[in-house]
Amino acid sequence: MPVPVDELTGYAQELVVAPGEQLDLRISSTTSTVDVEVVRLLHGDDAGVGGPGLLEEVAREWESWRGVATRHQQALAGSSGHLHDIPLPADATGVYFDLHLHTSVPLSPVGEQVVTEATDTDSSGFILALDTQGHLTARVRRSGHEATVTLAAPIRPAAWSHAQIWIGPGGSMTLRATDLDTGRRLEQSTTLTSGPWGPTSLDLTFAATSTLTHHFTGRLERPRLHVTTDGGESWTTVSDVAFGSAPDEVSFTDRCSPDRVGTLRNWPARAAAGHGHDGSEIDYRMAPDLYDAVHFHDDDIVDLDWDSTLTAQVPAGARPGFYAATLSTGTRRERIPFIVRRPDQVADVVVLVPTATYVAYSCSRLSARIDYEAMGLVDEPNPLHPLDADLARHPEWGSSTYDVHRDGSPVYYAGWRRPAPGFRPDHYLRQTAAPRHLGADLYLTAWLDRLDVDHALVTDHDVHQRGSAALAGAKVLILATHPEYWTRQMLDGLEGFIAAGGRVMYLGGNGLYWVTSISDLDPSVVEVRRGNAGTRSWSDAPGESVHSTSGEPGGLWRHRGRAPQKYVGVGMTSQGWGRHTPGYRLLPEARSSRLDFMFDGIPRDGMFGEHGIGYGGAAGDEIDRCDPSLGTPAHAVRIATSEGLHSSHYQLVVEDIEVTAAKLDGTNNPLVRSDIVFFETPAGGAVFSVGSIAYATALPTDDYDNDVARLTTNVLRRFLDAEPFTWPDP
Repeated sequence: MPVPVDELTGYAQELVVAPGEQLDLRISSTTSTVDVEVVRLLHGDDAGVGGPGLLEEVAREWESWRGVATRHQQALAGSSGHLHDIPLPADATGVYFDLHLHTSVPLSPVGEQVVTEATDTDSSGFILALDTQGHLTARVRRSGHEATVTLAAPIRPAAWSHAQIWIGPGGSMTLRATDLDTGRRLEQSTTLTSGPWGPTSLDLTFAATSTLTHHFTGRLERPRLHVTTDGGESWTTVSDVAFGSAPDEVSFTDRCSPDRVGTLRNWPARAAAGHGHDGSEIDYRMAPDLYDAVHFHDDDIVDLDWDSTLTAQVPAGARPGFYAATLSTGTRRERIPFIVRRPDQVADVVVLVPTATYVAYSCSRLSARIDYEAMGLVDEPNPLHPLDADLARHPEWGSSTYDVHRDGSPVYYAGWRRPAPGFRPDHYLRQTAAPRHLGADLYLTAWLDRLDVDHALVTDHDVHQRGSAALAGAKVLILATHPEYWTRQMLDGLEGFIAAGGRVMYLGGNGLYWVTSISDLDPSVVEVRRGNAGTRSWSDAPGESVHSTSGEPGGLWRHRGRAPQKYVGVGMTSQGWGRHTPGYRLLPEARSSRLDFMFDGIPRDGMFGEHGIGYGGAAGDEIDRCDPSLGTPAHAVRIATSEGLHSSHYQLVVEDIEVTAAKLDGTNNPLVRSDIVFFETPAGGAVFSVGSIAYATALPTDDYDNDVARLTTNVLRRFLDAEPFTWPDP
């Protein structure tokens, strides 16, 4: 791959660090040196539309570095499997290899795809590959001689075939492929002039060459290696690969030798249905023999595995918060964000940083892949952000769980060890030119800083690992602007916090939505399988909705009986964008005496939140509604709503559409709305939810002198008060 003319980028090996731990920066630059300085991120960029803009301050407690040696670093995308040191009898006279394969990518522009390479120390062995026209071909190297045999017709794409190659005594060589659906057989033979077989052991590489080139895209199942010592009268199996073994790991076993363990590189799709999958079972744990395949892709990658450029110990005096290592050359400046957490993680206010969501969106290519204007979701598109343009130039950095592989199959895994545009404080969403994710979450921490409220940052990963114990000591838990991806352990932790009387402020939209897994093997990796329902950018392959890393059934938590409404009162109902986002209409319920604390100094009727950076209003982007049928408590107060205020760009979510119908947009459908909700909990706690990603962008309007900032501050102050909330009378 050519070296870019001018590149400066990188990532932190660990997204979250604490004082005394090591910050490890992985940098790629086309210059020989860069200067590095650490800044504390104070406010996200507002794209010049009325807010304070990107604010940062130099973190003086950190060292700064001048002239750090750098170089351009490349990434080797593409997954593969590796099994080493398979012993062969010294008197072996021939080898027979077979496996099942399922091709799934347009072949002509791809180049040769290597299905399997078998090698030994003296370069004897064979390669089984697909040529550019889809013909199965085999090349055999034996005792210094080489021969090639190619089938006369291509194998059928998007179908299972049984591939077999015999390398027999006397140099005979036969290649065969049988279509497992039609029974069609292709076969070709030749003779290899050589002496004895030679190799006494073989290494097998699957879906690539041993030098990690010519990657195969498709499924491979049950590769087997057999040898003969009697001229082909009988064959002994010496390797029988169990790709279905240990689907939660990046390894597999050999049925012929349980101690022989192979490895999988770059996270190909596990728990993949094999050729015998007949729809009788959809959970790989219940029928592992039906899931003995691996789906390899030439663009698989979750960790660029760059060399470390700079390591530094986090200073003892580093305050908790969002930080960035700023990289500077003579022509470019870049930021590598990371999070510093408190060693004790104790504070009255805790912001739950949605790291699982950050990772799920990592390297998202939606802005370049989807025409939102043609879909009717925006008025007109904004320019592609320069960071997204950088990403588009680097397909080898991989994709997000919103994207598909080159063969159209879903991307199930994503990791943070890559440059990720969405995890930058100055990145904006193309549909709105407003910040999302980190940039938007900085609006919340900037508001807390403005109030001089001490707060800690706790991540999704913390709650996943420790449950509600990660929130111990907190009075108020703030859920950030877009906490979409939740593991079961995270939901359990939130449930425990609420049950113990904790107060929750959900200041975002489309939260607690997708079933998510965080890999025990590598916590930098998350897995998402969307099932075949929900508002989604792809559907799972048939029978593959169960997560390989955890065994969790994928899809929406709503369809598992754990809808967001049960915890925070509101849940995803619509998404849309446009040049103007509405605010809310306050409802008569806003006059309830239960809400007196909330409306101190604020009118209790009329409109609310008709402003916001980038959006122009507080009720927009992805929005949530209350719904008693999905778990909103009966005593919850619906304070305000945007019902009837949205444009036709806002459409009802797929999961609420049971039959095809008209009038599903914001101008017609009463379910297309954002609701602000409050309710008390049995243990003296309470929940306040706003149901909108855009809500936080209204906080800094007019230097925080506005109705949204006042009401939200009133809620925070009451939630910090130790006086228990009272369960209301029926």
